[in-house]
Amino acid sequence: MTQSRLGTRVALDGTQLALGYGAARVLYHVVQAFHGGSDVLEPILLTTKAGSKNVEDSPCETIIVPDMPSTLWEQLGLPFYCEKFHVGAVYAHRACGPTWGPPTVLHFLDDPRLAASRGATATTSRERLKRVYQRMTVSRALHHARLVIVSTNVVAENLHDRYGAKLPIAVVPLGVDTDRFYPDNIEPQEDTVFHLGSWEPRDQTPTVVAAYARSLMLAPDLPDLVIGGRLGEQLDPARKAAEEAGIAHRVRFVGYLSDEDLRRSFAHAAVCVQPSRYEAFGLVSLEALACGAPLVVVPEPAVEEVLGAAALVAQNSEPESIARAIAELWQDRNKRSELRARGPQRAAEFSWTRTGETIKHLLEEVATD
Repeated sequence: MTQSRLGTRVALDGTQLALGYGAARVLYHVVQAFHGGSDVLEPILLTTKAGSKNVEDSPCETIIVPDMPSTLWEQLGLPFYCEKFHVGAVYAHRACGPTWGPPTVLHFLDDPRLAASRGATATTSRERLKRVYQRMTVSRALHHARLVIVSTNVVAENLHDRYGAKLPIAVVPLGVDTDRFYPDNIEPQEDTVFHLGSWEPRDQTPTVVAAYARSLMLAPDLPDLVIGGRLGEQLDPARKAAEEAGIAHRVRFVGYLSDEDLRRSFAHAAVCVQPSRYEAFGLVSLEALACGAPLVVVPEPAVEEVLGAAALVAQNSEPESIARAIAELWQDRNKRSELRARGPQRAAEFSWTRTGETIKHLLEEVATD
């Protein structure tokens, strides 16, 4: 490895900082960890002009790089800039990382085994080609990496099963922004069944609507269903499901929610329903717990690992099963109170500060190995 004036240089791939979520949130806390300094590392941050706005107080030297397609950046741009700035190691959040260049620490927020197998959900030629690219190169990228970071033991086991037991993996759980997500200090209103959706099919928003319709047959006095989030192409199927079930008047789509509105929606829901599939961690569900939401999820090993006994797991992901879980929570006030107490306690075990510091220490170990 090339040694710089202050120690071993490590590049932090910040080209996704402009997105403002997911990898950007993790990288922000890794950068914050370097405010305490490092005896062995000189971190540099590679980011675009848009991304640099999110780390204006960065303790790292910031290098502005061109904005380019992710596949081109992974295999050409990132290795090129690492060589140009004499980098000894690189830390990257990538669906598929570099297959050459300096030692890489790859951080997967998704399970690449699942991401590469979801080609059927790709709706455009570009998306389908991206899936093919991931399937073709992810194995090479993993075996090129000096270390792979994942968020749960479930994902670590999946990767070992698929790519070999010798794959170097570290499990580093994500964290919860407790200044954004916390319970109210007043009695919950319990005036809604709440679901936070998105444009991603794996959030199963139309399924939530179908499940809510069935739950009304089991518990007719349920509060109305409120669905938040920018749903994109999932909005029309969700509305259609409500109309076909004859419950359009009981379902409200409120769109984007501010941090405070989202926190209150979680904290005051009678039941919160987040039946997301293909999760490698389940951060939204954990944030709901932090607010004290009585939460219903579906069987998803990584989510169950993170949430523990602080949520009600439906028997399966079918609408009938989710409906039974919704009705069960609504009809059992003691169960709701129990989950409201367990949720924040469980969420408190996950700290962003710990996440950032742990990754910093791992980078120090890799860069000086």
